[in-house]
Amino acid sequence: MRYVSHLPLAVRALAASICCAAALAIPAAAQPAAKPAPAVSPHPGMGAMPGMSRPPAILPSGPVDPAKVAAAKAFIIVYHPRQDPKDMAKRLDEFMPRMIASAKEDDPKLDVKKFEREKRAQIMAQINQGLDSQARIVSKYFTLQELNGLAAFFRNGLGKKLTEVTPKIQMEIMMEMRKQRMKAPLPGMKPLKVSPPAAAPKKPGTP
Repeated sequence: MRYVSHLPLAVRALAASICCAAALAIPAAAQPAAKPAPAVSPHPGMGAMPGMSRPPAILPSGPVDPAKVAAAKAFIIVYHPRQDPKDMAKRLDEFMPRMIASAKEDDPKLDVKKFEREKRAQIMAQINQGLDSQARIVSKYFTLQELNGLAAFFRNGLGKKLTEVTPKIQMEIMMEMRKQRMKAPLPGMKPLKVSPPAAAPKKPGTP
C-alpha cells in the first residue's frame, strides 16, 4: 500500500481517542450519573482556563456509507481489540459482581437476576452505540479502500507489532522523561526530590 509508511503518524491521534474510549466504556456505563465535563485549555499543553467548558465537537458533514462504517468498525477493533464488544462483554463479567453488591446495599430485596439482565443489556447497548458512533465519524475521513487498508495493515506484520509495542514505548518514554526532570528540571522549577524510605522503628532496648 502506498500510504503504509505514513500510517503511524496519520493515525496517532485517532488511535489515542479510540484507546481512551475503550478504557472508559464499561466504567462510564456503570456509573449512575455522569460528571460535568472539566474545563479545557484552548491551547494544547496549557492548563485549563477558569470558566471555560469543553467546546463542542465539530463533526464532518455528509451522507453515511454503511459499507464504510462497517470497514471503520473493523479497523477500530483490529487496532484496539479491547474495543471489541466481545471483549467488553468479558470485562463486564468482572464488573458485574461489584455492581450487584452496590445495588443490594441500596435495595436488600433486589431481584439479582433481573438487575443483572437489565444492566447487562443497558451497558452493552451503550458500548455498541459508542462503537457505532466512532465508526461513523472515522468513516467520513477515509475512503473504503483506505479503511480496508488500515485494517489490513494493523492486522498483520508491522502494524500488528506497532499496536503491541506502543503501550510499552509510551510507558518507557514517560519513565525516561520523569528521570530527566529529576536530574535537570526546567528553568524556574525545583528539582523533584525522592523521599528516602522510612526507617523501621527500633525495638525497646536497642541502641
